[in-house]
Amino acid sequence: MKHTNRILRALAAGFCALVLALTTVAPAFAAGSHTLTITADTSGHTYEAYQVFSGDYYKKDDSSDPTLSNVEWGSGVKGENLLVALKDTRWSLHALFTDCKTAADVAEVLTSNPFANNSADLDAVATVIGNHLTNTHSSSTSGTGTQAPFTYTISGLDDGYYFVRDNTDVVIGNDDAYSKFMLQLLGDVSVEAKSDVPTLEKEVEDVNDSTGEAAWGPSADQDISDHVNFRLTATVATDLTSYDTYQFIMHDHLGDGLDFDGAGSVAVTVDGALLGANQYTVVSNPEDNCTFHIKFNDLRTIKNVEDGCKIVATYSATLNEHAVIGEPGNPNTAHLEYSNNPNGSGTGTTTPDNAVVFTYKTIINKVDGNNQPLAGAAFTLEKLYKGESNEWRTVKTFTADGSTTFEFTGLDDGHYRLSESTTPGGYNTITPIEFDITATHDGGSQITNLTGASTKGGTIEFTSNPDDGSLSATVVNQAGATLPSTGGMGTTVLYIVGGTLVVVAGVALVVKRRMAQKQ
Repeated sequence: MKHTNRILRALAAGFCALVLALTTVAPAFAAGSHTLTITADTSGHTYEAYQVFSGDYYKKDDSSDPTLSNVEWGSGVKGENLLVALKDTRWSLHALFTDCKTAADVAEVLTSNPFANNSADLDAVATVIGNHLTNTHSSSTSGTGTQAPFTYTISGLDDGYYFVRDNTDVVIGNDDAYSKFMLQLLGDVSVEAKSDVPTLEKEVEDVNDSTGEAAWGPSADQDISDHVNFRLTATVATDLTSYDTYQFIMHDHLGDGLDFDGAGSVAVTVDGALLGANQYTVVSNPEDNCTFHIKFNDLRTIKNVEDGCKIVATYSATLNEHAVIGEPGNPNTAHLEYSNNPNGSGTGTTTPDNAVVFTYKTIINKVDGNNQPLAGAAFTLEKLYKGESNEWRTVKTFTADGSTTFEFTGLDDGHYRLSESTTPGGYNTITPIEFDITATHDGGSQITNLTGASTKGGTIEFTSNPDDGSLSATVVNQAGATLPSTGGMGTTVLYIVGGTLVVVAGVALVVKRRMAQKQ
């Protein structure tokens, strides 16, 4: 037929440019002998082929265009219903099909330039076809292979033009999406299913208050009461334009040790450009037990959003008194919910990504010079904050209450100063001790190193226990010396001599009186 070659060029070339990559076409085949091979990045899909047009397929050689002659409605569509739908005045392209009466007429229209050169119009036609399918189709094998790309085959196909869909009744897993409708003229061909999914990474900012150093990563340590900064980095899928609308929701879940600082702490950028708060919605305490959502009802309407762009959301949360000290830290998660069916509704989710916040404690044991617990002391712990004046800020002050062990909980790494605010009676006050807490973590639930080391003033040695996040040390108070008082012994001698003289004088007086009486 005169329009056959144009059918192939418009349908095979046009639709392939839209949703698939055509790799090989064999010369000529008998009816029922064709195999459609589909490669995809993920396993677990089932593809179905519906014959839209039947006819006679012919390809002379590798350099010539294939043809489909004697075009009729195929077994996979309700031809009369499809024709009515294509001519429906409520559809934007209906005028192109007004004069069509047969399958061949529809095929002739599809060879025209609007369809050959405009993938959006081709996409619209595919959607209409997808709404008028019969139950007659051929299904693919399961995806073969142990890693991408996975291979699916649909065999025993007759000559014709086929609508191929990813069966959405088959449940797919996280980090996956259904492929867009495919339209393919057979011969034997191999095609690549086009689908993509977004990704999400969650990070936490690790800040050393004493040095001013800061870095983003999967784990951090912080002081209790610190406002901890988090960052969610999403990479948008590369097939965004395949969707009419694209739902995009960042889900975030904080553990018991973290309190969300509210919508006012949230900022969102697209490739570095700050979005207005009216372009997304922050939903606190949603019904899915997340802490909050950052929701875009239709990502396609957001300025600067395009295939593969970066959407970055930052927010803060306060590390509270319920925080776990030491391991396994305070894990929190985030994941994306995204549109995953370009042919209809439905959403998928990414695998959750974690960030962990650690915090530590210092335990001070008070003893005397004989290494015995010593009551009556009190301590103050301060932390150095880097700034113009390098300010010391009080972490906690204990009062003297008979305790001999003092525990300072919820500490970050950094530079500290321990001083004795109350000294037990009869003992010398210690020299203030400056020390550093340093720690490393593996990005998960492990503290790989936790140390404390005195740097100035008095000297103490710390014992580290990463399991409970503790650094323990003993502080010794020495008793004061008992010194002699000036003149003390001279006074005692004077008392003795004086007493002796009194006795001698008394004896002399008695003797003198007796001698006087005798005379």
